[in-house]
This record gives sequence, C-alpha cells and structure tokens, in this order.
Amino acid sequence: MSLGSPPFPKNLAPGSVKQVLQSLQQTKKKSRQKSQDLGICLSPFFQWFRVDRAGQSVPVVASPPRVRQVQGSLVLQAVTLADAGLYMCAVNNSVGTERVSTSVVINAPLAAYISPQVQTVDVDRTAYFNCTTEGHPQISVSWLKNGKQLSAGKGVQILPGHVLRLESVQRADGGMYQCFVSNGQEAAQGSAHLRLGDAAPMLLATFPNETLSPGFTVV
Repeated sequence: MSLGSPPFPKNLAPGSVKQVLQSLQQTKKKSRQKSQDLGICLSPFFQWFRVDRAGQSVPVVASPPRVRQVQGSLVLQAVTLADAGLYMCAVNNSVGTERVSTSVVINAPLAAYISPQVQTVDVDRTAYFNCTTEGHPQISVSWLKNGKQLSAGKGVQILPGHVLRLESVQRADGGMYQCFVSNGQEAAQGSAHLRLGDAAPMLLATFPNETLSPGFTVV
C-alpha cells in the first residue's frame, strides 16, 4: 500500500517535506503478505529513523527484500507486530533540514482459547481454567459465566496470566465459562464447560434419640 505524494503548501521551498500522514494502520493478515509504504521524503538527501523506547532515533538499516528504501519511501514487506512504532524521516537540502514522523500501528486479529475446554470436578475441590489470547492490540480481558460478568470474590480468583481459579466448587458453579478479549474495534471469546462430579453423601433425615429400658424392642 502506497501513501502517494502528499499535498504541498505553496509558501515552502521546493525539495523540503511538506506533509506526511501522522498515523497509519496496517492490518496484518494471517494468510496474505502485504507491503507497507510508510511515507515519502521528496529530496535526494534523506534518511529514515526509528524511535526506540528510550526516545533515541536509530537509523533504519535496509535489508532487502523485506526492508528497503525506494525513491525516498521506506517500504516494509510482510509487516509483523515487531514493525509497530514511531518512524521519522529527516530531509536535507540547500534550504535546511526538516523532520516528520509517522506512527505505525499493526493490528492482528484477536482470538481467545480456554483450556481445558471440558472439566469435571468433584464438589469441594478446586478448578482452574487458563485463557490464552492472541492478537494486537489487547485492551481488556475478562471472564464471564453463562454470559454474565464474573468478578473476583468469595471462592473466585482471577490470577495473573488470565487464569481463573474456583475454590471449593459447589453445584451452583457448574456451567459455561467464557474468556472475553477486546480492543474497542473487535472482540473474541473462548468458552469451556465445568461439570460437577461426585459429592460427599448427605443424610436428609436421621432417627430421633430414644432412651429404652431392657426388654423393649427397637424397630
């Protein structure tokens, strides 16, 4: 995908950078490879940099065919999540130097999976569900039971790594559990079923206490 030549104000000197798209989104497709043109520096003297987490500008090193510079354009072939970040183009000519930047966001489709998908747990035992998420960006991950929001509380713990812990499982805990991941643009969920196994026997009624004398018959 190419951004093309951006519009130029009339009051700026020829050869300097006038406008570069400030935010660019490229969706990463699982089954297709696309090339990403990050912008154009209209000058014979230019250089592309990538701004790292420390705020330092690091020169982009061309490594064809995946990373290359063509007529002032920086082209990334088959983008990955690692390509996301802030890029800067510095242009020099007889008039001076100008810098412009482009922010690249890579979107990968969201997915969520729960393991185990079916679990049978005896009453008063502990159950664990592990949610594995994929995609980018991920804004929130939450748990639901039978389609209703599940919060940490008595007998319910949400552990780091998207792990759900159900302590001392009771019959009311049986049902469908969902792991829901979203980012404001799309959402995905995984589901699993908790079945209840054996429970300790419980006496519903007992015999009354009686005091008898020798010779009486007990029925």
